[in-house]
Amino acid sequence: MTSLWLDGHRAIPVDDFSPGSTYDAVVVGAGITGLATAALLARSGMSVAVLEARSVGAGTTGNTTAKLSLLQGTVLSGLRRQYPQKVVNAYVEANREGQAWLLRHLQDTAVPFQRRDAYTFAVSDEGADRIRSELAVSSAAGLAVEEVADPGLPFPTRSAIRLPDQAQFNPMDVLESLATDFRAHGGILVEGVRVRNVTNGKTLSIRSDSGDVRAGHVVLATGTPILDRGLYFAKLRASQSYAAAFRVPASTTVPSGMYLSAETPGRSLRTYPSDTGEILIAGGNGHHVGRERSPRARLDELLDWTIRHFPGVEATHTWSGEDYRATNLMPFFGKLPRGGGRILFATGYNKWGMSNGIAASLAITADILGGHLPGPIPSTIGSRRPPGPPPRSDSTPTPLKPWPKDG
Repeated sequence: MTSLWLDGHRAIPVDDFSPGSTYDAVVVGAGITGLATAALLARSGMSVAVLEARSVGAGTTGNTTAKLSLLQGTVLSGLRRQYPQKVVNAYVEANREGQAWLLRHLQDTAVPFQRRDAYTFAVSDEGADRIRSELAVSSAAGLAVEEVADPGLPFPTRSAIRLPDQAQFNPMDVLESLATDFRAHGGILVEGVRVRNVTNGKTLSIRSDSGDVRAGHVVLATGTPILDRGLYFAKLRASQSYAAAFRVPASTTVPSGMYLSAETPGRSLRTYPSDTGEILIAGGNGHHVGRERSPRARLDELLDWTIRHFPGVEATHTWSGEDYRATNLMPFFGKLPRGGGRILFATGYNKWGMSNGIAASLAITADILGGHLPGPIPSTIGSRRPPGPPPRSDSTPTPLKPWPKDG
């Protein structure tokens, strides 16, 4: 199964691997978190290499539905059940800043994207209860979420909420743009090199199947940290979900928004304006990795559901993606334990990596650079570290949170 985004040749230039080289920073992983972090560090004048085990976007980023939204299904009400509202507000603000940075980058580099309203909808009484909770928590966090009577879907709904003016795109367009920015600032982008270990020393030693390199800092921008330090493999739940792209005949009307259900099995919908016409993308039916007897049956159920509600559509691509959710629901980022403060990571985006990944990149970059981000960046991003003492070099990373604004 190949995703719509990864189908076909895309000429993203890469560089040769040079064993024995030394860099200011090595970033492991060429998804949205890795390439955004690498581009920011390279803009600051650091020598940076990105080492990708497969190819750019081969992991979660190339298999996502690529929604850039602050309305994220029922994520906020889920967080509110475990945390006070101020923590939820901090999560929203970090995502808002990640969204703002990425939209500014897309505008500045002429990468196509579409503004769309985001919807969370329910088809059951239980889902409607979740919608009411999400509306209350989202409103308290300052989002302009509103209840709507008709979300424009071709099947009955019990309840729905809308957040206007969110965004969607082809994620490989974004990665290509970030890679171009990174290499234009002297960055080295290498594919086909799998990192196996990072060891401490005067400089960090990065061991790969193709040889070793050294660096002052290492950023693990992989789906889950490749090092066991901090036991993050036990703090994350791996989830697999499915998606399909459909050719839409002229006789079939598809909704223009971005949709996500409040119930399980999950249902996600969006469109994509391709060169050959509008494409409908449906996703969902997620489960814990390794705990599904028939993944094919999950995909077939999604295909049947979509064709039933959108008669005449024809599947052109099917794929699955893997993502990670922190057991405490809050994404992790920061310094990896026992890394001397020089090994950083981010993980646990819970399927919302387009905004969370950029938010983590901004935070990690500011940490490495002492709180100063290189331009151009949105004016909404703070340019100084949070007040208080600096974190211990081996401290446990805190949940994702924004920087305070100056003044």
